[in-house]
Amino acid sequence: RAMQMQPNVVDYHRHRAASLAALGKLEEALADYSRAVQLKPHDDVARAECDRLRDLVAQRAAATAASPE
Repeated sequence: RAMQMQPNVVDYHRHRAASLAALGKLEEALADYSRAVQLKPHDDVARAECDRLRDLVAQRAAATAASPE
């Protein structure tokens, strides 16, 4: 609810992103970290997490595409 009232608070996006990543919801976490970077471009932590999650999402997609059904 706090994010609805103040959607431009970087910490809200970072905290939710960390929670989503811990739950394995990588695409949703990436979206929140990306928003944090948009709001605060020099946020090195959020930027590093974006890079890490992009790699994980790509690895997951590659593994899914390579696995036989």
